[in-house]
Amino acid sequence: LVTLFAEELFFRGWLLQVFLHRMNRTAAIFLQAALFTLPQLLAALVLPPLQGAVYALVYSFLAVGVIGGWAAARTNSIWPSLAATTVSNVLFVVWALAH
Repeated sequence: LVTLFAEELFFRGWLLQVFLHRMNRTAAIFLQAALFTLPQLLAALVLPPLQGAVYALVYSFLAVGVIGGWAAARTNSIWPSLAATTVSNVLFVVWALAH
């Protein structure tokens, strides 16, 4: 939870706000999502190629980065993105433990 909060605070809190003051909303959201995805690629490298690509592009970039960024820009808060990320990570852990 500490890591999730720190990521949300940095990427959707501080960095997105910096970008929103310097560029249009769409560009700011996509840029912070791309920068968020870069360190996530380390986790993607240890997964099988298709799984790693889905994790990096669909989960990290699109779901957490773009949709979380959109929610943060719209509400001016990291809480919706933090809640969604926390729930999805808990579901992934439960699913992984069940298999």
